[in-house]
Amino acid sequence: MKIFSLSIARRFVWLSFFLLPSVASSQSIELPDLLAIEAPLQATELALDDVAVRQILIDQASAGNASLSISVPGTGNALQLGPNNVTWTAEEPAGTIVATRTEFVYLLRHGQTPVATTRGPVENGPGYATAGNHGANVVRDRDGGIHVAWRDKKPGVMYRYGTQDPASGTIVWDGPAIDISADTAIDRTFVSLAVSQGAVHFAWRGTRNEVHYRRLTQSGAGWSLESVRKTGAFGDSHDNGPDIAVFDDNEVHILSRDMDYTYSIDAGANWNAENLRTELPAGIQDFKYPALTVDHRGHVHMLVTTRFDDFFWPLWYMHRDRPTAAGPGTWLEAHYPFENKPPWQDPGTGGRRLYLDWVDIEADEDGGLHIGWHGTLYSGAYAEDDAFYATRGFFADGTSKAGRIRLHWPGTILARCYCLLPRRSPHTQQAKLYLQYS
Repeated sequence: MKIFSLSIARRFVWLSFFLLPSVASSQSIELPDLLAIEAPLQATELALDDVAVRQILIDQASAGNASLSISVPGTGNALQLGPNNVTWTAEEPAGTIVATRTEFVYLLRHGQTPVATTRGPVENGPGYATAGNHGANVVRDRDGGIHVAWRDKKPGVMYRYGTQDPASGTIVWDGPAIDISADTAIDRTFVSLAVSQGAVHFAWRGTRNEVHYRRLTQSGAGWSLESVRKTGAFGDSHDNGPDIAVFDDNEVHILSRDMDYTYSIDAGANWNAENLRTELPAGIQDFKYPALTVDHRGHVHMLVTTRFDDFFWPLWYMHRDRPTAAGPGTWLEAHYPFENKPPWQDPGTGGRRLYLDWVDIEADEDGGLHIGWHGTLYSGAYAEDDAFYATRGFFADGTSKAGRIRLHWPGTILARCYCLLPRRSPHTQQAKLYLQYS
């Protein structure tokens, strides 16, 4: 799995979305919620009697009073990089097998820290996968803490918090993953995540397709979850859900899959919602995957993929002023970002296809915009995408720099996974991890 990033990170947070089959047994063998292990530096396998393996797969498992052992057929009693079919055997007394259980256990390369794994019947298809398209998000708080949120088939909005040792880079998770949806999650509840000076913000599609919001605030040395709030915005979520951006701890902006935009300036107590379909260009047949960000002035920037026909899916960019208690900000501009770039024009029907898809947009501390997407400029064919990146700078007075936008060509990077991480201050640094599986 490749990751495209604007900055070179020492480590990546890895969210497994593999399907993990289970085998029923006559007696229950309870296993830890995270069946994945990060390998030591340069290691390509781990022996089953390794301390790290036994700590996770034996010490954190249980079968009543029975003793447990593990085996991996055909691997020489070691975990190999990737998935390993591990069998637990419970004996009581020794020599008398009372239960067995088989699951996949993943050994990941050093620097790929496991966050979660999902177990479910393979025959039920990819709906049982953890995360999925646009399904995983990770941010750092002002103290360097790592917050990860993702959708899960339970259904649920799963969350986990961890800290990273600055010397070794090792990440330690603070307890098991928890569901923060408060029973509002439904199938395909995609979640988005943002961070501000003293809070972490979540948005997800919940019951009756309404977008829900929850805030996590710092309380002394720890964190405290506030209640779930409805936002007044609605939107389905087939491959992704709502996007969220924040100006500070209290000002929150959300854009739903159906182009419902809503904002709150009082930490979610009150919301002002409107549908923005009328702001999209005339003649489109459909739209998908909207994204938004808020710059250092509070201006709101949005991007969405628009579909004119089966051959041309361009991005549409919209920019408005900061909202107030009286209402949303004035629209300042709206256009196709690459309207002056010949390779990115409508190819017409019957030939090559030009798609700009799965867009993300972030603002840096100076107001510069960073756009990441994948598309078919090189291939001209559906589902043969590469990753692309563009920037748009601003002068100190907030006016757009000449040239409007710059394109950067990272090369033919297969866009199955990329991470957009613009330069941020230590207090607002955030990354958004987008996953796509074929």
